[in-house]
Amino acid sequence: MLKTKTIVLDNKESIVYREYGTGNEILIFIHGNICSGIFFEPFLNYFNKNKYRILIPDLRGFGESSYLTKINSISDFSDDLNDFFSKLNINNFTLLGWSAGGPICMNYSSSYPMKVKSLILINSVGVNGYPMYDENGKKYISVEEISQEKSQVLPVLNAIKNQDKLFIKNLWNNAIYIYKKPNCQQSEIEVSASLKQRNLPEVYLALSNFNMTSILFPNIPSLIIFGDSDSIIKKEDIFLTAKYLNTNNIIKILNCGHSPFIDSPNELFKYIDNFIKNFK
Repeated sequence: MLKTKTIVLDNKESIVYREYGTGNEILIFIHGNICSGIFFEPFLNYFNKNKYRILIPDLRGFGESSYLTKINSISDFSDDLNDFFSKLNINNFTLLGWSAGGPICMNYSSSYPMKVKSLILINSVGVNGYPMYDENGKKYISVEEISQEKSQVLPVLNAIKNQDKLFIKNLWNNAIYIYKKPNCQQSEIEVSASLKQRNLPEVYLALSNFNMTSILFPNIPSLIIFGDSDSIIKKEDIFLTAKYLNTNNIIKILNCGHSPFIDSPNELFKYIDNFIKNFK
């Protein structure tokens, strides 16, 4: 496991992050929901330490980072990241967002385009967000309402409250790791990290409200990668996002679910490395 470091933002939130490598090619990994930055650690071994410098923050309310003030939108995460990058004095980097991390990277790239060299989305929530509706077809409008959603939100909230490791492990094994699974040690680490989340309903509401389709996206080189067997992200949302980003760089990985980091890490690395080589 990598040692963690901490940056205190201007808003007093403490962002814990991991750093790998000392190269000039800066790559930022942004994790998704019900996880943290520690999920990326096994994948880092594919990267040359002398070429890459990889930073992996735990977002506010996830993992080891603080959660002093509740988030209201995806933009809150983006603004946290901007302060984080400023304090580390880093620019001209590639942003990589996985799953719910994708909208954060899109939002950041749109808000602070001069800092982003390129964008990589992996099995990402789309540019139109992840809308959630109640039993009457009404879109959730409050944290209190969405906290009672019975299929995705409430069961995980209860698991976090009860620190139910078995529930979370089964959730990941059944929905995410449908081909390959992390080793036992990594699985235990990931389950423990998932159970540290303190902002689950706020994140779901932010994803439900997220929509950038009416905003002109800056001209940033972008790559979209998705697994052919991903049951979380709709294929039509992937291609809508590609159209919005004005990119034809879309790669489908066969025999891969929601986590190519586990299902197809060697193939995934080659696509990432080749893409970044083209934008030196």
